[in-house]
Amino acid sequence: MKLHPIPTPASLDRRSHSRVQNNYREAVAAGRYNVHRPSLVGKHDAVRNLWEDQARRQILRPHLQRRCVEAERPVRVLDLGCGAGQGFALLTQIEAAPDQPGRPASCVLAEEAIEYVGADLNPAMVTKGRENYAGYGNVFFFQADLNAGLGVLRREPPFDLYFSSYGSFSHLSLARMRALLADIGRHARNGALVVLDFNGRYSIEWPAYWSARTEAEKVRDYTMNYLHLGDPEAMSRADHFPLRFWTGDDVTRLARTAGRVAGCEFQMVAQMDCSMLVGRHVDTAEYHAALPPLRRLVNSLHQDFQRTDLDRLLLAPELAGEHPLVSPVLSRLIRSWNLLVDFTRRRIEGPVAVADFTDWPACPPALQFALIGMDRVIADAAWVENGDARANLIEPQLAYLLRSLEFGLQRGIGCGHGHLAVLQVVR
Repeated sequence: MKLHPIPTPASLDRRSHSRVQNNYREAVAAGRYNVHRPSLVGKHDAVRNLWEDQARRQILRPHLQRRCVEAERPVRVLDLGCGAGQGFALLTQIEAAPDQPGRPASCVLAEEAIEYVGADLNPAMVTKGRENYAGYGNVFFFQADLNAGLGVLRREPPFDLYFSSYGSFSHLSLARMRALLADIGRHARNGALVVLDFNGRYSIEWPAYWSARTEAEKVRDYTMNYLHLGDPEAMSRADHFPLRFWTGDDVTRLARTAGRVAGCEFQMVAQMDCSMLVGRHVDTAEYHAALPPLRRLVNSLHQDFQRTDLDRLLLAPELAGEHPLVSPVLSRLIRSWNLLVDFTRRRIEGPVAVADFTDWPACPPALQFALIGMDRVIADAAWVENGDARANLIEPQLAYLLRSLEFGLQRGIGCGHGHLAVLQVVR
């Protein structure tokens, strides 16, 4: 694996500023922050659309539904580190009842039922956001430096949801993040929701970061060279900059200390690890050279009329490492992942009894559900007469069942590329 020098905490606030802003300016200029256009590759690949966005919607759904009922008016949202406004689409496309297919389709937050304010440091992002949502009378963008807390946003009326997404808060040092959260606590109404989105320190993508103890060791190197996959020269030129990486315990302590400063309680509602095995840097192997390109392979599962080599989806057990907290969680997921992939390979070739395939009582419920689901999918695929049943039916369903494994076996400890926490302000 590649080892990168550890920047000091101060560098997170000062020396990295121009590199980070330049990185995002280039991404905007390249069109990567235009209005969301789903695709199977690139920034908005299948894993982003069907795994990562859905994880965030899943964790938010019940709490946002409750908040909408309590508000009885358009829900006010402040998106902190908003980029070009991708959070607006993420929030307004949360299905109200995804487990009830017989109900008419509806969303928790309709576009007209939200007052959205986006704040970002990068002027190119703010300009692009205004372009993307020109004509929306309920969407506004402001340039703001979150290193200064809420700043001028303190003058705004309180919000119902203080939102962040895709690791935007990892750009802040611990001290700056604590000050920002305390600002939110002083500004918010009782019952307001706060969504914190960080880069997880215990991701399989960077095992060299797992052992961090001091604050300096928790601020580590990061790059967005994954935006240039397939172009080695562009990947090598991509900027590197420091981020603060977080664990579930870190976030719990942050909520407690910021609450004391603000004179309120930040009640921990939920924590979730996202992209435990399919983070962006699984494919780049930038920080862990032994990783297979699993994200690319999962994207392939979602591709119509394209068969994926399922053997390449199998993971070596030793990738779980040897960490007392992290390794048991990763080992359980890797073992379940491999069992589901192996069962799918064998079941495609012929009948296999699910209960006899493995030690059934020892399987976690998420794996039992996935194995039964795959067995039924393959049995039903025998009736498909047109097209490629494996590529168009079996493989996409395998991808969704692998996703359900990740969602079901995560423990919210900081074990994914992304780490989400939902807090509620209590006075």
